[in-house]
Amino acid sequence: CKREPGEAGKPDKWSVAATPAGVAVEKLDDSIPAGIMTTLMTLRAYDFADGVKPDESGLDAPQATAVAHLKGGVQKTVLVGKAKGDQYYVKTPDREQVYLISKYSVERLTKKPIDFRDKTLVDLKPEQIAGVTIDVGGVKTDLVRSGVDDWKAAAPADLAVDAGKVKSLLGGLTALKAASFADDAQRASLAKPAGTVTIRLKDKSVVTLTFGPLKDQDYPVQKVGAPEVYVIKKYTAERFLKKPDDFKKSAAAGPAPGARPPMPPGMPGAPVKVNHRGLEKGPGPLPPSLKALGQLPVKAPGPLPVKAPAK
Repeated sequence: CKREPGEAGKPDKWSVAATPAGVAVEKLDDSIPAGIMTTLMTLRAYDFADGVKPDESGLDAPQATAVAHLKGGVQKTVLVGKAKGDQYYVKTPDREQVYLISKYSVERLTKKPIDFRDKTLVDLKPEQIAGVTIDVGGVKTDLVRSGVDDWKAAAPADLAVDAGKVKSLLGGLTALKAASFADDAQRASLAKPAGTVTIRLKDKSVVTLTFGPLKDQDYPVQKVGAPEVYVIKKYTAERFLKKPDDFKKSAAAGPAPGARPPMPPGMPGAPVKVNHRGLEKGPGPLPPSLKALGQLPVKAPGPLPVKAPAK
């Protein structure tokens, strides 16, 4: 992939310079080369792996190679070998020193050609959406737009909808991207879906997402009518896989902690405080016996005595 720096305040632009034979990347997912670049820029070892033999580390035949091409023709290369627990053996071609780096860093560096394809599932503007139906384990929530920013529930009919919670859900449908493509096992799991999200647009078109069961913090998901099956993370999927109570309008807030509860009708007002300067009026009406105090003159403190300096 080739990088072209973006304009001021805008992200870089990436293009595909070459792909393996038989692999097409019609539309590039810019986040993949950008993530590889960022990882290489800040890559640090977890530990040294002194004395490890090449066949033990796997660096005699690396499973992956990541190369950054710098300005001026300079290249920086990282060779990735075998795993050791949650770390991987790595080295650079110009040094004998072997290091261990985290599995997370290796996963950011070692992307397969298919991973470079755009993984946008849905890219909708909230104002395009007329309604949303969510079915999780047979529990259905059907939300219908009833105004510019107002929503009501068609099911369950007695649900008082919090429009702010619906707005949060709709915002997630703008440029919704998957983390990766599903493997064969994840594709097969869609036969027993965990839930569906159906989005009805104002132009009468419909977009439906089918979610497979959760496994290892991942959900497989497929847009009905499209061949690709993707994987999205648990925290992203569960932004949409919600039940009716998740949209319920919250009860009115009670009094602030420590606040004095309101006095019942007919009760005298709150007490007043009297200090050396006069009367400090409280929130309630003054009792008659104290009204006169408010008319008392308040004597201002006189000037402080000044002591003459010693001769």
